[in-house]
Amino acid sequence: MYLRKLIIATTCAFGLSACASDPGVGVAHLDQSQLSAYSWELVHAQDSQGQELAGLQLTEPVAVTLNFNQDALSIRGGCNNLFGPYTLKGHTIEIKQLAATMMACPEELMRRDQELARLMQGQLQAQLQEAAQATLSLTTSNGDRLSFQGVVQAK
Repeated sequence: MYLRKLIIATTCAFGLSACASDPGVGVAHLDQSQLSAYSWELVHAQDSQGQELAGLQLTEPVAVTLNFNQDALSIRGGCNNLFGPYTLKGHTIEIKQLAATMMACPEELMRRDQELARLMQGQLQAQLQEAAQATLSLTTSNGDRLSFQGVVQAK
């Protein structure tokens, strides 16, 4: 009897720890209306080792903003606008291909555009927290994490 209770307790503990590592923890259901309710401003970017992503750092601060509508997103924060379709399934945002405007700018801003395009592709695990300040964290397949703060969109 003791062994059976121990097995049940261990199974429950492992089950709860698996839920705690779920990238979607924070909001039970993530939908497009939650994403499009805000303009998302990048506040932190780090690689899988916890180091700042150097490709997004600039000598002069330029905000990175991410906006969603029903089926497309746009990113501004370097020189050009990046835009393209996305799909949302559960807590996974999939971005297949982004297009960009083709303005000529200082090299530093062009490199930032390239880094944003690299990070914002493929399947991103999304975690949304809607507390006093809405936050959106996007994690790439290799563990890079982008953290955004939500600014309510004017209707």
